[in-house]
Amino acid sequence: MARFLDPKADLTFKKAFGEQPRLPLTVAMDSVTNVLSVTNGNFVARYDMGRAVLSSLSVEDKELLYQAPILNFSRALTDNDKQDKHGAALWNNFLPGQFDRYVMVASYRVIDDYTVGIDAMIRFTDKTGRPLFDLQQTWAILHTGDILLNSDVVVSDYVQAVPRMGYRLLLDKKLSHIRWYGTEREAYADRMLGLHTGLNAAHGDSIFHCYDRPQSAGNHLGTRWMVAEDDAVGLYVDMTDSLFNFSVYPYSERNLSSCESLRDLAAQSYRTLNLDYKMAGVGSAL
Repeated sequence: MARFLDPKADLTFKKAFGEQPRLPLTVAMDSVTNVLSVTNGNFVARYDMGRAVLSSLSVEDKELLYQAPILNFSRALTDNDKQDKHGAALWNNFLPGQFDRYVMVASYRVIDDYTVGIDAMIRFTDKTGRPLFDLQQTWAILHTGDILLNSDVVVSDYVQAVPRMGYRLLLDKKLSHIRWYGTEREAYADRMLGLHTGLNAAHGDSIFHCYDRPQSAGNHLGTRWMVAEDDAVGLYVDMTDSLFNFSVYPYSERNLSSCESLRDLAAQSYRTLNLDYKMAGVGSAL
C-alpha cells in the first residue's frame, strides 16, 4: 500500500489520511503510448499497460518514483552466502540481467468514480526461455491516493531457492528522510535476537553499511510500515496482512552485485528501495 504523507502531520496515519477530501478520479488512456493516467487533481498515477508497471507516481507535481516497482528475487551475495558454493551458484541465476520478463496480458477497469482496478499477468523466464515464475497482479488506485497491490506468485519446479521475494523500486533522492516501525538495526531471519523493535528514523544514506567487500546489507525485518519523505511530500508503505523487510541504499543492485571493492561502488542520482515479503537469512543459500 502506498500513501502520500504530509511529514509535518502527527504520527497518526489514520487521522492524517482520514481528512482528505472525497474527490472523484479522472481516468485517461493514451492510445499512442498505451499509458493509463489516473488523477484526482492532487496526485497522478500512470500505469504503462505495455510493460505492466506503475511508471509514474506524483503528488503536487512532485515525482516520487525514479523507476517503476518490479518484482525482485535477487540480492548481492554476502560473504557468508559465498561460503555455500552450491547455494550461491543457484542464487547467481537471479542476479540482475539473468532472466527475462514478459507481459502476458494487462487490462484495466473503472470500478466507480473513486476506484480504478488494473490486472496483469507476467512471466519470468531464464535466458533459454524456461519459465521460472508466473506473477498475477491486481492493482487498485483509490481516490485518496492509496495504491493497493495484491501479488500472487507461482514458482516453477525449476526453481530450487531464491534469496528474496519482494519488490524493488527506485526513489527520487530528495526523499532522503526514512522513518519506520521495525527493527532498529540491520537484521535477518537468522540474525535478529536481542534487537529492539519500535519507531526509528535515519537519513537515506546512513541505513546501508558499506562493508570492505560490497554486499547486501541494511535489511530491516519485522517492519509494520516505512516512510520515505522530504520536507513537502512522502511515500508511505505497508503490507496489510504481513510484516515485511525493507532496505535502502544509494547504489544500483547491478553495481552492488558486481563490484569487488568499495572504489567500484558508484552512488546514483536515486535510491534503491527494496520491499520484501520474505528474505533469506545470511549465509543460508539453501
